[in-house]
Amino acid sequence: VKRGTSGFDWAPGVRVPFEDVYVADSATDTAATINEQLANGLHVVFAPGVYQLDAALHITHDHQVLLGLGLATLVSAKGNAVVHVDSSRAGVRVAGLLLEAGPLPTDVLLQWGSSSTATSPSADAGPGVISDVFARVGGSSRQLTQADVMVRIADANVVVDNAWLWRADHDVKGLVYNRTNPCKVGLQVEGAHVTAYGLAVEHTLEDQVQWTGEDGQVFFFQAELPYDVTQQEFGDAGYAGYRVGPNVQRHIAKGVGVYHFFRDHKVTVKSGIVAPMAPGVQFDSPLSVYLNGKGTVQHVLNDQGLTTSPTSPNKDPGAHQAWVCQAAQVHNAFGERRPCTIVKSQGEDCEPKNSSEHSVAVKRSIVSRIQRSVNDTLSRVQRTLKF
Repeated sequence: VKRGTSGFDWAPGVRVPFEDVYVADSATDTAATINEQLANGLHVVFAPGVYQLDAALHITHDHQVLLGLGLATLVSAKGNAVVHVDSSRAGVRVAGLLLEAGPLPTDVLLQWGSSSTATSPSADAGPGVISDVFARVGGSSRQLTQADVMVRIADANVVVDNAWLWRADHDVKGLVYNRTNPCKVGLQVEGAHVTAYGLAVEHTLEDQVQWTGEDGQVFFFQAELPYDVTQQEFGDAGYAGYRVGPNVQRHIAKGVGVYHFFRDHKVTVKSGIVAPMAPGVQFDSPLSVYLNGKGTVQHVLNDQGLTTSPTSPNKDPGAHQAWVCQAAQVHNAFGERRPCTIVKSQGEDCEPKNSSEHSVAVKRSIVSRIQRSVNDTLSRVQRTLKF
């Protein structure tokens, strides 16, 4: 991974001789046989298939790689995690895999490090990488599936590149109702200096994302709140689409969107995004979108941004969005609230609300603002993942 660069890098990177690689086969391999190869320091490439695992695949070596071909699927068969990365392992890469919950109560599907560890790998040793990894609780099975958390990152210096974590809203039998296929949280980040590019979490029954590690960075996030919850189960409990822990002092997120379709019950959520009031906590272009249904999200970020509901910001058919157009920093350097909120509602330009200190230059369309945000991100961040 490179930082502070732009453009393509055609350098060949590190080449791994194939004698250092074990190719797993779902027809013959088990968690025990794969873990034997991992313990010997080999990298593992998974041939396409569905792997029923009765224990976690245990990564114990620095710079070890798990690489799935054809979205090889790792299923929790006995209530176990399917991948566990030891604490303080530097440069580990997990890529190209689908992680799937099984029928038994399960704490987490992918556990990276431990919150009880005293040390974490340094950035100089090489960050860990989770690339093109997807998780699901429900969807493909006719039996109940469950997991409390899909991915938990407890170590520092991890990069997430393209991840979609999904509690199924439909499965092979049809639509999902009544909190079937339960999953509490999609992603928990406890480690410092974790960066995510292209992250999506959908339909979990509590917060979609809980981020308590310092110096987190997110570049594009999309969440859709669950369809099948009640006001008491979700709104009254204070859950949100994206939550930064109350003690976090530094967190930057660009392009965070929380969508809602409360299909089955009237649900009111106070804020799509919840974050502490600290100078180092900043959001660029956060938004909330009403898609359909009976629900209301009162604010985009804490108490900033318009309500999105069947009748707000307008009564037009279709989706209704509200956008906090400025780079939203919850407090300024003096610990005071920012003097105004700029919001974007459907069919309107960005307008200062109760403020004369912003010029007409802040009036932008949604499309141009998205493009600026994306271009800014691409110009600052170039990541190169090589296996």
